[in-house]
Amino acid sequence: MIGNPVNIGSADPKLSNSFGERRQVTAMFYDIVGSTSLLSMLDPEEFADTQRAIHTTVASIIQRHDGYLEQIAGDGGCAFFGYPIATEDAAELAVSAALEMIQRCKALKRLSDVIPVVPLRIGLATGTVVVNPSSQVGLPGRVEIIGLAVNLAARLQALAAPDTVLVSEATHRLTHSAFHYRFIDKIAVKGFTELQPVWQPLEKRELDSRFETRRRADTPLVARAQEIEQGLHCWSEAENGSGRILFLTGEAGIGKSRLLSELSRHIDRARCNRRVFQCQPRGNRRPFYPIINRFVREIRHFNGSEDLDDVAVYAYLAQLAPGVKQESIDAMRLLVDTPSSSPRSEMGLPDVPSQDFGHTAVAAMIEILSAWSKDKPQFIILEDYQWADALTKLLVAELAREISQMRVLLAISCRELVDRELSGCSPVIVQDLARLSSGDIAELVEEIWTPDPVPRGLSRFIEKRSEGVPLFAEELALLLKDKFGTVLSDQSSWEALLAHDGVSTLKDLLLARLAGLNDARRIAQMASVIGREFLLRELQAIAGGIPHETIAHHLECLMDNNVVHPAGSGGEAAFRFRHVLFQEAAYDSLLKSEQRELHRRIVNASGGGSSPQLSDDALAWHCERAGLFQEAAQYAVRAAEGCAIRSAMHEAYHLLESAETSLSRVEQFSSMDDLMLRLLAIRGPVEMALFGSGSREARRTYEKAVAICRGKGPTDREQWFPLYWGWWITSPNSEAVARSQVIVSDLEKTSDPEIRLQALHCSWATHFHAGNHVECLRCIDQGLRLYDQERAIISRTKYGGHDAKVCGLAEQGQSLWFRGDHEAAAKNIEAALGWAEEINHLGSICHALDVALIFNHFEKNRSEVLRLSARMRELAEQHDLPNCEAKSDIFAGWALTLQGQVTDGRSMFERGLKHQLEIGTEEDLPLYMDMRAATLQCEGHDSLALQALEEALNHANQTSDVFWLPELYRRRAELSGRCGRPTMLRCRDLEYALALAVKQGAEMIAQRARDDLQRLNHG
Repeated sequence: MIGNPVNIGSADPKLSNSFGERRQVTAMFYDIVGSTSLLSMLDPEEFADTQRAIHTTVASIIQRHDGYLEQIAGDGGCAFFGYPIATEDAAELAVSAALEMIQRCKALKRLSDVIPVVPLRIGLATGTVVVNPSSQVGLPGRVEIIGLAVNLAARLQALAAPDTVLVSEATHRLTHSAFHYRFIDKIAVKGFTELQPVWQPLEKRELDSRFETRRRADTPLVARAQEIEQGLHCWSEAENGSGRILFLTGEAGIGKSRLLSELSRHIDRARCNRRVFQCQPRGNRRPFYPIINRFVREIRHFNGSEDLDDVAVYAYLAQLAPGVKQESIDAMRLLVDTPSSSPRSEMGLPDVPSQDFGHTAVAAMIEILSAWSKDKPQFIILEDYQWADALTKLLVAELAREISQMRVLLAISCRELVDRELSGCSPVIVQDLARLSSGDIAELVEEIWTPDPVPRGLSRFIEKRSEGVPLFAEELALLLKDKFGTVLSDQSSWEALLAHDGVSTLKDLLLARLAGLNDARRIAQMASVIGREFLLRELQAIAGGIPHETIAHHLECLMDNNVVHPAGSGGEAAFRFRHVLFQEAAYDSLLKSEQRELHRRIVNASGGGSSPQLSDDALAWHCERAGLFQEAAQYAVRAAEGCAIRSAMHEAYHLLESAETSLSRVEQFSSMDDLMLRLLAIRGPVEMALFGSGSREARRTYEKAVAICRGKGPTDREQWFPLYWGWWITSPNSEAVARSQVIVSDLEKTSDPEIRLQALHCSWATHFHAGNHVECLRCIDQGLRLYDQERAIISRTKYGGHDAKVCGLAEQGQSLWFRGDHEAAAKNIEAALGWAEEINHLGSICHALDVALIFNHFEKNRSEVLRLSARMRELAEQHDLPNCEAKSDIFAGWALTLQGQVTDGRSMFERGLKHQLEIGTEEDLPLYMDMRAATLQCEGHDSLALQALEEALNHANQTSDVFWLPELYRRRAELSGRCGRPTMLRCRDLEYALALAVKQGAEMIAQRARDDLQRLNHG
């Protein structure tokens, strides 16, 4: 049966196109083998029963597979799949139907003694056909279908062996990931000038294995030979132990991902480990997101559960990189920790973020990578680096300094230029990808259109429209080939098509591509809401009841059309949009109402068993897009807390901005203030870390927070004490005393002694710097009575970074010195140092050393200053503490200068002071300027020394940091005499110094001023 033209009388006229159309279909021809011989063996009535049973069985199978059967003619028939309703899986349905027809007809013998064994042979071919309504061609029946696929299917049926299906090359290409095939040969087919590749389908693949195979190869890679060669050279060096970082940079669609894919194809997977990490533009503001996201999926697969319990996580991490230090494993454990997926009902205050964790985590990542590379060379891909979080970027920067000693190639795609400091590192190679030239476009188009000839002028047309962007050129060539590949066309027809589809940009083109995928487009849209990478079960969880097999068929179509690729993810069926622009196009093609509904489904499905538990930052984004603004704010605040604890300050800051925006869109509710206070309690420390403790941003945050706290009345104030603390620590010195008094007053009736202690902690520190030594000593005396060693373990981290007892003893020692009790002062300073060492708390040790250095400077005990400076430098080098390093230089430089090592001492002092100012802290600056004056005096520069004292006086008066102010006036009088200034001015300075010292209760300074006045008056 050739059957061309074919009249399909069973087609539904409501589904037919009354004007005719071009359509891709899969044609099926089947034949009952040996029917003539069978008729000679059987009674005509028995033969009719047998043939009717076969045709009835075949018809039911074709109908169940959405095929349309032609009016049966004798011992055979013809069906079409993909018409009248176009389906992207028509070819797959046809092959499934054909294989079932063979099996079911074999089984007919077992069901009836009358029916003999009757084999079938079937031919299938896929191609573009022209469908005309019969009313236009004057033929009986409803439609006329004409095309080479119809002829080829009939010829293949005639060539097939009994109980065998033969399919064309096009059908095989569309279905090879769904079925196991055997290649028959290239066969001469009557009516076709070229040999036709012919395949035999054997059986259907299991679903999981289907996702491992793509049915359509990538389009050709052109004009990137030099880049591939450079990449392979980097890999060769990495294999030999000289690790490299390869940046591929360029605009969206320039071919970065494709080049990475091609480079990966050239590298022998058996000789290395390849890992792919994907940065994302939205809903993923966690530290090290691209790495941790993959680890979390692998841990869940490793554990066989959504739970990230300690046992499973540590077991996975131990096998991930055997032999790494325990602290590295602990850091990774904290990174992969995912809070419960439901918003917390309580609003407990978060901890102040750790400033050191980020560096610890980076070191852990590098140690793990190093361990991997010792086992096997590593090919690591990091895509879309422009969206990387701050700690991932810090990791890359650190790797640039260390990767040369590892067997690692880190290949990174990025739309942005690489900063100069990073690109200047010797292991870093940057390739900025250029657009394609005219010749490159012509080569690409020719490869895509092969074996068909390229229409004249098409390459120039595509070059002009795409402007040399490879992805645009490739997709445009594919679209035009799909529409005009087998017919004559010219520029007017190409322009008409693009105008009809509204294609003027790459995004328009991708939208047009997606629109042509029929029902598979809906699956792409749903997947785009999940992200560029998605799991099959995530998709099923939000698919609204679409059957599993239907989703699988649509995913096959998306893979066939190069929209998504399979992506390994911890053993699960996982996929990845070929390019982020495909994901964006699919997402933007959804109605806003559909977007909201799908985001809501994702939120509801998260952690429900059928879908993985999402992180707080991802849930915050999905809630915000779903219009669930209160929930969005809650998740964002929790995510920000997690980021802050892990030193991801930039990510935390942006999450908090999102949370505040979401809160602004929520109607007032009872716990709004509590949620806002929680937000501010995290944002304050984050802003201090990013912008400085005295920054306008941090100050505004704490002022707003305390206003809310005080507006709520006396209840719950102790819960929000860290906000009071932040309000105090960020205050200008001129306001610090008043604020400390408010804190003590607001919290004096709290039942928690630790909170009362910390309120007094604020107060004594403030009073010391304000020169109120009597009040300072009173607050210290009250506060130390409340000290609890166990509570202090947490508080010393939260409040000021040092222990309250260490601070109290140290400040008490300083105030006692000013009061004139030298012996008691020395004992307190020693006690502070001793207690800091006993509790072995780094921040407290540094604080005690700082105060001890100032005290010994008061005493002019240069040898002790040098000893303590050496200890502080040791801590600075061990723990990377720039503030301690600066102070060590300041005090050691002062002491060396006064001991006679003027040149070295002055240089060290100035280096330390410059470093201290660069860090951004002006703490104790009037004291340091006085020390500068002393070093300049030793160098013989009295006028410069006097200038330094003038700066110190101005700063002290402007900032109200006045504890050293009486001594500064006394010192100015002293230096004025050396510079020949009038005695009257010197006397006025000394009188003011004496009066101020007496007012402050600084008897030690007052006595110095009296002595100087007496010498001046009797001189």
